[in-house]
Amino acid sequence: MPLKLWPRWERENKDAGHCVNLANQKLMSSGLGEWALVYDCSLPFLSTDSARMPKQTLEALQEGSYEDASVFFVVADLLDPINLHPDDDDDPEQPAVRDDSNVAAVLRIYGAAIVEEAESLKGDGPRGPYSQVKKSKDWFTCALNMPDREFRSIFRIGRTTFDKFCDILGQNQIFASRGRKPQRHVSWQLGAFLIRYGQLSSPVHDTCFKLGIGFGTVILYCRRVIRAIRELKKQYAPWFSKEHQLQTSAQIEAKIGFPDCVGSGDGSLIQTSQQPSWMGPAYLSRKGFFAVSMDF
Repeated sequence: MPLKLWPRWERENKDAGHCVNLANQKLMSSGLGEWALVYDCSLPFLSTDSARMPKQTLEALQEGSYEDASVFFVVADLLDPINLHPDDDDDPEQPAVRDDSNVAAVLRIYGAAIVEEAESLKGDGPRGPYSQVKKSKDWFTCALNMPDREFRSIFRIGRTTFDKFCDILGQNQIFASRGRKPQRHVSWQLGAFLIRYGQLSSPVHDTCFKLGIGFGTVILYCRRVIRAIRELKKQYAPWFSKEHQLQTSAQIEAKIGFPDCVGSGDGSLIQTSQQPSWMGPAYLSRKGFFAVSMDF
């Protein structure tokens, strides 16, 4: 039977379910899965409505979390198995035995999960300015001027294609500045997109270090480029009209003798950083790594 627990930490933290999931993982690894914790979001005081939830500082959340954890540890100590053996004054027929070891273990695991989550609120040290890492834009400037072979290894496309792509995307109003601070040139935003998604696992930190821009800026640039590319669908990737189908099929049949063909497709492998958890061996490609096949 699941054990329902609602400490103050859950009511105050907007991501309380994460603490419950963390405790459940520890319970499963400890062989106490039957004591899985239930996070009941139906209670009125668990609402995320900002009007009913007072804002608190990280220090206040930490103190409240430590208090909740201490309560669980104290209760767990009280529930430890004890044996009441008869003494000279008492002579019961049978010794009283109480064993709540499972409940005590659950409470300790849950308390440890709260402490771990409270420790994570501290971060990596005292709060300082956002730009704590020195950045340089020289690397990206040099990369744009590299020979074509090195350019392709970085951006995964040739320099001519890159420049043409910048001209096409630059016409989209999403790259037009609307505020006082102007946007960076579309080449920076396209470069961030190609560097990030051209690498295995699409690392954001590696991209922001190379371009000398912020973490969130990389994500913003990638979203802009993706949206601009999707808006080019009707212009560059429409389905054939009836006249175009007849013309293309006639040309293909005249050249290779294959009738009623309006085009051909190709495919590519999108490599994954690790083996998928579901039917993992089925994703092993002919090139020796795990990947998803994309046909177009």
